[in-house]
Amino acid sequence: MPWVRQLARLAGTPPLHREPHAGWRPTLPQLRRWIPVLAGADPVRRTRLPGISRHRAGQSLAGALVAEALLMACEAESVDICPWSTREGLLLEQLGVVSPAPRHDLPLVG
Repeated sequence: MPWVRQLARLAGTPPLHREPHAGWRPTLPQLRRWIPVLAGADPVRRTRLPGISRHRAGQSLAGALVAEALLMACEAESVDICPWSTREGLLLEQLGVVSPAPRHDLPLVG
């Protein structure tokens, strides 16, 4: 998800590895500091923020809100950013190349 990488750059999370985006770990508090900034800026002003591209400026606030909701639902304080998409991550997990992601029992709503 390119918008998650942009949020990581916006939050100022330093990369832990030389690979692009590998090892970035934006935290929920970092993300929450930027949500009001994104909400208060139109898409043109958002492109002046670190990491926000012109192409995704219009959806950056929605992406930040989705990321916040996902972290809260998973009871996570941070998220690891990697260069792979979900599809490749699931394939690597099935092949045993990477460890499975921790599973959480989330309550059903409805």
